[in-house]
Amino acid sequence: MNYAEIESRLTALALPVPNPSGLAAIRSVEGEKFDRNLREAERQDQVATGYLASVIKATAPFCAEVLTQHGFDAELANLIRVSAEEGTTLFRALNALKKGGDVASVAETYLVNHFEKRKSHIGVEDPDQLPEFGESTRPRAGTLPKKSTEQGARQKRDPSQFFSSKPLNRQTPATPAETDAKTLAADLENPAATEPAKKYNTHRVYGQKYAMCFGDDMTIDGNTHTVRIEGAKASGIRTYSWDKKIGIQLTQAEIFTVLSVLFLRLQKVSLEGHGPRHDKTFSIENQGGHFFFKISQLGVGTFALPISGADAIPISTMLLKQIRLNAPHLSDTMILAMISNAVAIDTGNASEKHPA
Repeated sequence: MNYAEIESRLTALALPVPNPSGLAAIRSVEGEKFDRNLREAERQDQVATGYLASVIKATAPFCAEVLTQHGFDAELANLIRVSAEEGTTLFRALNALKKGGDVASVAETYLVNHFEKRKSHIGVEDPDQLPEFGESTRPRAGTLPKKSTEQGARQKRDPSQFFSSKPLNRQTPATPAETDAKTLAADLENPAATEPAKKYNTHRVYGQKYAMCFGDDMTIDGNTHTVRIEGAKASGIRTYSWDKKIGIQLTQAEIFTVLSVLFLRLQKVSLEGHGPRHDKTFSIENQGGHFFFKISQLGVGTFALPISGADAIPISTMLLKQIRLNAPHLSDTMILAMISNAVAIDTGNASEKHPA
C-alpha cells in the first residue's frame, strides 16, 4: 500500500493521518500488525480502531516534546511500540507529566519503566531515589533525580499510597491534584479497568545483547490464531533496534512443536523456511538451566537469547491459548497427549499397537 491509499482509508475511518515519515515509522515498527488492524477497523472492530489511533497519536510532536522536556529519550520507534501496548494509558501519563504536581510524579514513575532516561537526567545510584513498586518484566531505565522546592528539600512521599486500595491516611482531605494522582496511579497499575481488553497480547524478554517479543497473532486470512516471534539487537543500554527486527509467524503445527520443547518432551527443534524468501529460521533448545531461543535471517544476522523457566511460562500459556482458540473442544489433557504422541511418532519411539 502506498501513502495515498492509506491516507484515504484512515480518512474514511475518521482517524488522523500521520505525515509520510510518521507512517513509514509505524509500518517499520509494527509491520503487518498495522495493516491487519487497518483491515479489521474497516470491519468496525473497535479494538483495532483504538490501536490505530494510539500508534498514530504516538507520532505527534507533543509526545516526543513532553518526554524530552522531562529527561527521557524520545525515540519514535519506542514511542510507537509503547503506544501499541499501552494505548490511552500512555497519553494520559504524558498529559499528567505535562500538568505537573503530584500527578506528574506518579506518571513519571510509570514512564521510567518504558523509556530510557538520558544520562544527564539520571541521578546517582541511590535506591532511595526511586521507590519500589514491585518487580517488573521491563528493564528500568535508571533512577530518578531528587526534586527540591524553594522552601528546601521536599519531604519524600511514599508513592505506594497512590497504588493502594486503602484510603490515604490523612488528617485533612486530599487536594484535587492528589485525587487526580491517585486515580491516575490506579489506572496505570491496572489499565484494563479503563480500556477495552487488548486483542493482541505480548510478552518481551530482554538480554544484554538481544531481546525477543512473543505476541498473539492471526494469519493474514483471519482464520487461524497463531503466535508471532520477533528478535532485535541491543542498540545501547536497555534499548533495542526493533525497527531492524527479525520476525516469524508460527504455523499451527509449529505451535505444538515449540511446546514439545517447553514441556520437556524434546530437547531442541529448528523451524526453517519462514518468510516470503524462505530465509528465516527459528530454533529453541533446552540447555538444562534455561531455554535457548534463536532467530535468524540470511543477510541480516542471528539474534539469540537464553530464556528462563519463569519467562517460558507466559510463552507456553500464550501458545496454549492460541491452540484453544483454534480448537475450543480440546482439553489440556488432550493437548498434552497430542504433543506426546507427535513427539513419539517424529522420534520413532511410538510402539505399534493392534486391537486384540
